[in-house]
Amino acid sequence: MWRYYARVASPDIADNILRGIERASEAIARNPLGRRSRDDLLAGLRSAVVSPHTMFFRVGDVDVEIVRVLHERRDIAETFGQRPKG
Repeated sequence: MWRYYARVASPDIADNILRGIERASEAIARNPLGRRSRDDLLAGLRSAVVSPHTMFFRVGDVDVEIVRVLHERRDIAETFGQRPKG
């Protein structure tokens, strides 16, 4: 992700995006159940917006698993198999 943003924008923008994801990850770790439930996409899935991305994660017994980080322009429902293709 960093290489992509460094190429299409700048290294500073790439750094800022990754810092935002890191801060969101730390906030999720402190209060994972405080984020939006996304059972509509996949049972047990939750999400947090880190503009221009959304982080999708699952809360386990002792840890949090980041499932995907998707750009807001992506078709999220299709990515999680909720829309028929074609």
